[in-house]
Amino acid sequence: MTIFKVLHRFFETFAGNMRRRAQTAAILLPALICAAAAHALPTSHYATQSRLASGQWVKIAVTDDGIHLISEQTLRSCGFRDYEKVKVYGYGGRRLPEIMDASTYLDDLPQTPSVYVAGRGIVFYAQGVQNAETSFGQWIHPAINPFSTAGYYFISDSGEEPRLEPGTTAQPGATPEADPQRPGTDDVARGYWHGVWHKSELTSPGQCGHLLVGEDFRYTPKRDFRIDMPGMMPDTVAYLETSFVANGTQATTVAYSANGSELEYQASDRLYANNDEHTHGTESLSRRELRDLTKEQLTIGVNYTNGSTVSLANLNYIAVSYLRALDATALAGKPFTLQSNRRKAALSGAGAETVVWDVTDPMAVARVNASLSGSTLSWTSDYYSDRTYAAWTPQMAMPSPTVAGTVSAQNLHALPVTDMVIITAPDWRDQAERLAVFHRRPGPDSLSVTVLTPEAIYNEFSSGQPDVMAFRKFFKMMYDRGTEAGHPLRYAVIMSRVTFDNRRITPQIKALSYPTLPAWFTDAGLSDNSAYTTDDVMAFLEDGSGRDKGRDRLSIAIGRLPVTSATSARDAVDKIINYSTSSPKGNWRNHVLFLADDQDSNIHSQQSERQQRYMKASDGGPELFYKKVYVDQYDLISNQCVQGRADFYRYLDEGVMWWSYIGHASPTALTAEGIVTYTDLNGLYMRHWPVIYAATCNFLRWDAPDISGAELLFFNPNGGVSAAISATRPVYISDNGYLSDAIGRNAFERGADGRIRTIGEIYTGAKNNFLVNGAVASNTNKLRYVLLGDPAMRLAIPSARVVLDTVNDAPFVGLDDDPDEPTTLMARQKVTITGHIENPAGELMTGFNGRLNSTLYDAETSYTTQGHGGADPQTYDQQGGRLFIGTDSVAAGKFTINITMPAEVADNYRAAALNLFASADDGTEAVGVNRSFVVYGMDPDAEPDDVPPSIDAFYLNHPTFRDGNTVNPSPMLIATVTDDRAINLSTAGIGHQMLLTLDEGATQYTDVALYYTPLSDGTPGGTIAYPLENLTEGEHTLRLRVWDTGPNSAEATLSFRVAKEVAPVIYDVYTDTNPASVQANFYVSHDRPDRQLNVTIEVFDLMGRRVWEGSQTARSDMFSSVPLVWNLTDGAGRRVQRGIYLYRATVSDDTSGDKTATATRKLAVTAE
Repeated sequence: MTIFKVLHRFFETFAGNMRRRAQTAAILLPALICAAAAHALPTSHYATQSRLASGQWVKIAVTDDGIHLISEQTLRSCGFRDYEKVKVYGYGGRRLPEIMDASTYLDDLPQTPSVYVAGRGIVFYAQGVQNAETSFGQWIHPAINPFSTAGYYFISDSGEEPRLEPGTTAQPGATPEADPQRPGTDDVARGYWHGVWHKSELTSPGQCGHLLVGEDFRYTPKRDFRIDMPGMMPDTVAYLETSFVANGTQATTVAYSANGSELEYQASDRLYANNDEHTHGTESLSRRELRDLTKEQLTIGVNYTNGSTVSLANLNYIAVSYLRALDATALAGKPFTLQSNRRKAALSGAGAETVVWDVTDPMAVARVNASLSGSTLSWTSDYYSDRTYAAWTPQMAMPSPTVAGTVSAQNLHALPVTDMVIITAPDWRDQAERLAVFHRRPGPDSLSVTVLTPEAIYNEFSSGQPDVMAFRKFFKMMYDRGTEAGHPLRYAVIMSRVTFDNRRITPQIKALSYPTLPAWFTDAGLSDNSAYTTDDVMAFLEDGSGRDKGRDRLSIAIGRLPVTSATSARDAVDKIINYSTSSPKGNWRNHVLFLADDQDSNIHSQQSERQQRYMKASDGGPELFYKKVYVDQYDLISNQCVQGRADFYRYLDEGVMWWSYIGHASPTALTAEGIVTYTDLNGLYMRHWPVIYAATCNFLRWDAPDISGAELLFFNPNGGVSAAISATRPVYISDNGYLSDAIGRNAFERGADGRIRTIGEIYTGAKNNFLVNGAVASNTNKLRYVLLGDPAMRLAIPSARVVLDTVNDAPFVGLDDDPDEPTTLMARQKVTITGHIENPAGELMTGFNGRLNSTLYDAETSYTTQGHGGADPQTYDQQGGRLFIGTDSVAAGKFTINITMPAEVADNYRAAALNLFASADDGTEAVGVNRSFVVYGMDPDAEPDDVPPSIDAFYLNHPTFRDGNTVNPSPMLIATVTDDRAINLSTAGIGHQMLLTLDEGATQYTDVALYYTPLSDGTPGGTIAYPLENLTEGEHTLRLRVWDTGPNSAEATLSFRVAKEVAPVIYDVYTDTNPASVQANFYVSHDRPDRQLNVTIEVFDLMGRRVWEGSQTARSDMFSSVPLVWNLTDGAGRRVQRGIYLYRATVSDDTSGDKTATATRKLAVTAE
């Protein structure tokens, strides 16, 4: 699937597209909703204690609007004895409004007006989960709550609060004064416009929004639907609205009949052809007037005609509005709405006990002051507006709510404001608590954390029903209170996956084996162009937010961990903790990788260049080292970017802290040229886990049943990524560019304390500083981007800086400072550089003692891309090759670097770079990059060098290798080389670069220097670890040639045999803790360095019974595996008894499948 090649913001292009209806605030409030300033509600708006904090509470469920009876029998079964004390709380089943201000925010559980009828029970007006909304004029459509199948209320006898009984309104039968602005308002209403409909919810057309449609007409193209129209008044006009959706490559039609008579064809009955891969259907929305109806039953026939193969043909709904008689007996407590031009009403079928309530605002029900004349009740409304009423008698049959269960005491309203809230499905609360404990640890990143399950939030913030706005309301209460106290809520983590079908009523979602927590979705659902999901809406907490979501600001950072099992929940928390506490040290921590797609006029690489410029200009940007893989730079072989793929994975293997991708994608692949495939996503085992920003379509579609590519990367416990920012839906190229710019401006900015920001701060900073052509603009494309990961996690880049002071006793002078006489490092020159480590405040860190790794790169080089697909070639800069790698000591925050320059350099008079990473003995780290010099020319005073380098070790896979041994088809070449001055790493010269030759020249490997690592003690020399791939079976020779900076050379040769089925050799299996009291970490020593291995550990008791087995696939760390952890429990999760246990390992090569097992070892387990 591709990104839309549309360079403007969102618009709908296909005919007959599903209309987008503005969400109506379903909880009707009398207050006028006015524009509000962006500030917090006063804390007095929120209850200090929830009603649910004490007393006996029972939750009850309703599905329909109308008068309901909680019978005395039900009250008794719930444990209540004094029925008159029982009151009703809550507001039922409507969707919560999305505009967030004082007029729409109902706090906690307000009391619902009710009355007690002796001998019967409690009567109240309830709101269910569906109602009719006006489409146009008298036409209506059904509105169904997409989050819940029932509305909920709560009953309790606790507290001294009196029952809230309905007040009084209206005038009994009086003749109203005429409204001069509204002629005809004196007319008496004896009927009202009543809506009935047929709508089934069976499937989602595109799995992309709230829309669910009904019956499938592909195989049964003709069907009849009966619509009952009770109380239809004579000579009424019925207003019929029909919605049908279909998806075909040719136009199709749908025809309708009423009571057997064909209805005249309308242009809107046509369903247009669709050839857009992002559109899943078009809609036929038709409106008709039906006259001369004589029966209270209406049969609507639907006849679908298609002329092509269609993938979708479903009825959405049939809705009818007609004039129904006002008859109290027939209405039986159902609501009826009188329009504003009918202020006077006459309700027939009434009696002396008939009660009429004005239920326009269900939270402020008022008893209508009506007069009875015979069997007709009359009244005149006090309002010049539409009003809704319900009539009932104490003895009539009334629907009863279903008892949903008792509610344990809870009190979220009394919670203290914390830095973070974690909302988790109950299934993995233990892992949410683990994450909370991690964030609460002492230190500069210590956070206060609250962990909650959704039901508690629903009970206090959405009247007990699931609704994503309940989370938002809770966040707003915490945020507003914290803002007033000067310590607002900062982060939220949602720990569960998402689904477009929150009620789990479609077969595909009903079959899911894991719980989900809601996210915000559009109501539209026919096209990915207009339908999407986001978590951002939950973070819109300013007063008045919700009116313009494309302009609303994020008040907190929300990240989601889309876990689906206890295992994935544990893996997610493990990854966050391991990334934050035990990521490998090294200069990968300041490396940034840009991967950009080709074609589309090269806009993807242009946007990558622009994002890089913004990064470089940010606070932390100068401390970063940038690498690029632009597909348009490379030759394509059968449309595959072979060399680009090799470069990309080499950079990932070396390690990058940030990975930015801009281009085309599907949910499970990046680029069409094979750079990142589905297989890669499943097997990307790496020791360094970057954060990925992917400006592309669908790569984080976490609401579909299938797992997205970003999720595959994140849930790889031994590789992949540590967090992801990407899109849940198709996104637009130009708007992606604006977001990429914003990410570039914010990714490496430092906070007020000088530290690198958290991933959540980067995310919110980019969204809140989104600019279109330099100006703030409303934009919904950015809402399609979400954050997968922990928003409080900091990037692996250290906040301390490595700063260079002098070079050969002189200050650094860059090309920008003096273009004519910059600092110049010459070929064969001996260079001495001094520097220091400083904290974020710019102060020398005198307590910093440790090691410094430095890498010198040659001058920048300009490259011109090829212009694939007719695109204009683009020129960009890439830093030159490595010239030197060294390790030096740091004492009291200061260091000296000694470099012997190679004999050959690029002689490109442009900025070179020295990349620096320092690690102190206490774990403190620092990074830096210096570009204030050039590498150019030859040192005329260089001393001659006649001493050649030495190849001290040269073998395959393991030091036990002997010449002529047999190895696997993809062995690792390992060599140790030393020199009296320095080993040459430069590739600028001809014939003086490191070289591996296979079989006397049949194959030559010229990139050997890229796999060189300096010796850790700082002496001149290092180790080469070069992976050989897919060698043919049989006998081979391998010759290594290396050079020093003299240049002098040394050679070594070995012979070996390749066989396919060579199993790994296991030298030992051991645990680092014996005896073990908390956990045992198992390691395997082997001969598969830096390979993807499957390791299985089995533990047995002394009777030979297996008590535990664990497996994992991971990249080995040279000659040992990554630890496999046993928590000292058996397969059922029970702690094993103290004693002696036996364990063994089985290792297989993930590529070849060859397997080896070990002998058993003993492990002692102590008492708990």
